Amino acid sequence: MAVVDEDEQADVDHLAKLKTGYDLDASSVSLKRGYGLMAQAKGKARVVRYQDELVLENNPSYLVSGDLLLVPASVAYLHSAKGLCFPDHSHPEVPILKSKFRPKYQRPTYQPTNANPQSLWKHTLGVMKGVESRLLGEGDYRSTLVKVLKCLESPERAEELANVIGRLAILATGFHDLGKCGHRWQQRAHEIDPDSREELIGRTANTAKRMGIPHTPPGFFAAVAACNAALGNLKETNHLVRSIALAAARHHSSLLDPSGVRDYKFDPLDAASGFVAQVLSEVGLLKEIDAASILAAARAGGPADQVPLMLPNDDLFPIYALVGRAILISDREDAAGMSLEEWSYSA
Repeated sequence: MAVVDEDEQADVDHLAKLKTGYDLDASSVSLKRGYGLMAQAKGKARVVRYQDELVLENNPSYLVSGDLLLVPASVAYLHSAKGLCFPDHSHPEVPILKSKFRPKYQRPTYQPTNANPQSLWKHTLGVMKGVESRLLGEGDYRSTLVKVLKCLESPERAEELANVIGRLAILATGFHDLGKCGHRWQQRAHEIDPDSREELIGRTANTAKRMGIPHTPPGFFAAVAACNAALGNLKETNHLVRSIALAAARHHSSLLDPSGVRDYKFDPLDAASGFVAQVLSEVGLLKEIDAASILAAARAGGPADQVPLMLPNDDLFPIYALVGRAILISDREDAAGMSLEEWSYSA
């Protein structure tokens, strides 16, 4: 969300600036807050979103994750120290700051080793291996997970439970980018990389071009179905499974609600079946779990009550946060082609 001038003539300038390599200072808000700000703007709100190209819509009727909502300063303002604030009209002397354009952030001087199109399976396997190393191998993630489980459960079972959670996290990670098997996502990926020979592109070489198409919601429902099947569909593990699946689905956004992405429909390519089978084969579950049923669960989705809130006061929040961080960092490391330590020092 960004705070802009109320002058309607500014529309063209905003869109043109964004198209020509500028970012607009913005703050993240929930979809619920966004709808509230739209209502308060009384017809003066605008949205910049990607629909094959960047477009600007006046007085939009809906919002989706990834939209840039533009609201007048009478609705919200930016404070240099406090960040996003909302006007207190009883104190009109409060200085109002609007969003400013700035050149897009330039990445550090290192050259990522993954500068070519990467297949979806190669990327997925790389992230799975990263999660396996963190949660099943020796290191801070593993020791922290064991310590958490000693507090939540019993010291005698901590190692055993850590192994179970680690393997569930690896399985869920296998579906974190399942939405990239969709027709629309792959069509856009091949438009960006027309010379790619990969049937399922996982990462494009031209990272400067935005995809503009969601791909994370199906992974949640696929991971839930696969993890439940691996455990024998036990009711007592249902909340744990959904927590881990949500952590995997949120590897790009900690606010994602997989059931609430408006107008999103997962329409997988035929090759998606083979991809799901590869994931199950990698974890040794291809014979035990029907790949078609996992893909069907991803296509069907589910209602909001299937998605846990995972607030800090949830008993499983420490596990959710630790697993989520392991997946997020592994995803970034595979994308950059280097470890987190190398990335940090090169920056």
